[in-house]
Amino acid sequence: MTSSDSNPIEALSELLEERRRYEGWLAQLEARRVDSPSHVVDRVRSDYLLRLDGVTQQLRGRASDLESSAATLRARIDALQADENGRRDERFELELRAEVGEFEPERAQESMAACDVAITQLGGERAGLEHELSRITEVLALVAPAPVAELEAVPPEADASDDERVAAAAGDEANTADARGDTRDEVSHENSDERASALSTSSLMPPSPSPMDELAFLQSVVDGPREGTAPSSPDFASQGMHGSQRSADGADLLPPPTLTAPRRPVTPLSSSIPSTRDPLANTNSGSTLTPGSMPSFLRDMPTEQVKTLKCQECGTMNYPTEWYCERCGGELAAM
Repeated sequence: MTSSDSNPIEALSELLEERRRYEGWLAQLEARRVDSPSHVVDRVRSDYLLRLDGVTQQLRGRASDLESSAATLRARIDALQADENGRRDERFELELRAEVGEFEPERAQESMAACDVAITQLGGERAGLEHELSRITEVLALVAPAPVAELEAVPPEADASDDERVAAAAGDEANTADARGDTRDEVSHENSDERASALSTSSLMPPSPSPMDELAFLQSVVDGPREGTAPSSPDFASQGMHGSQRSADGADLLPPPTLTAPRRPVTPLSSSIPSTRDPLANTNSGSTLTPGSMPSFLRDMPTEQVKTLKCQECGTMNYPTEWYCERCGGELAAM
């Protein structure tokens, strides 16, 4: 390889030509790789790559000189462009003065011809410098170093050994099992709390009334006082309780009354009937019991269906609208 120190551009041209030659050889070598031994092709390719790298390093070494030369050429081109523009303006001025009659035509022609010659020379020199600048710019683009690719961050190696990883996995499994056991304990504890709450609630609820108590209370009500006025509510309740006890102790305890429909329509009672027969009767509503003393299961039933009139001879209960006892035939109104 020859280089000329007198003209750096020529030296760079020779380096570029040599570079193109090596690149061509590498392309032809790759095309013949199929028909040639691979190890021979690799050896020749390594030689060409080594030479190409040397030429590239020389070109990069001259990159600073090329940049200086490019800056000088740009300044020279700008100066030539300014001179050329000045010569053009001078020619236009001479032509204008000749047209208005200031200069004679022959003198104006000579001056304009001199301007044309100068403009041609300046344009030729500027074009040569621009061509050289384009070559230098091309060389700089070829020899410019490729941008260094950012190295990807390599993840650090794990410091834990295999034993540590196994121990960590076992610890995770143990934690999972403990969590499941805690969950089961919480669920069982919640279930036991719910059962205890249900038992306490059921124990606090009042016991449901027994139907036998209401029947006894009804018996005590119908066995009310035979004479006199109706007692007050507390006295009447206490007497009913004592009457129920006496009825329970006696041997002639009657069966509970059977609720049946009345045999005949209700007819107004005669004024001769004693008022003591039905001391609790309410003439306005037709009820034989006060609301406070009436059992709960009789509140929604018509009071005319309850046998509240007791026969004094046989003790059989009769409807308050009956005139004679349905068992012994005794007259109820005269009692």
